[in-house]
Amino acid sequence: MSNLTWTNDRVDELEDLRDLIIEAKNLNYGSDIISRIKACEKLAQKLSEFDFVKPRKDFITFLRDLAIKDRTENLKLE
Repeated sequence: MSNLTWTNDRVDELEDLRDLIIEAKNLNYGSDIISRIKACEKLAQKLSEFDFVKPRKDFITFLRDLAIKDRTENLKLE
């Protein structure tokens, strides 16, 4: 069973997701587009990799599983 708890490292990953969105949003503004694209690639890779050391699912899967869990629990309450 996967751990769907907001731990400090999961919150850090949420910050990375926010940074990725900001970087992607700013691609058309300013200069240095190559480094912006590289930053987006690096963040996207980090957020979508399974962590074999801990082990735990990637952050994108964590968010999806958490959303499904929350939605399922909310449906039971209705």
